[in-house]
Amino acid sequence: MEDINKPILDKLIKNGFPQLHELQYKFSEYSLNSEFSFKFDSLMHFVAFLSQKNELSEGEISLLEMALKEMNLQPHSYFFINFYKDTMPEFS
Repeated sequence: MEDINKPILDKLIKNGFPQLHELQYKFSEYSLNSEFSFKFDSLMHFVAFLSQKNELSEGEISLLEMALKEMNLQPHSYFFINFYKDTMPEFS
């Protein structure tokens, strides 16, 4: 089976590993055109990606589906996960 984690992990390690703790993410129907924008063809594609590490239950898949719908994203359509650097100031 093709390792669908490889492109994502390669980019994160090459470009972002030192600052991973500073990254935020957002699901959207568009890409930020950055090294940290990843396209999934559907919810099932995302589930297959996540399931390489831990199998998801039907309840977890349902929660993901509802979350996508709340963001006006269709589970049967493509979406992006965009990681970006948090620009909010830190308060001590």
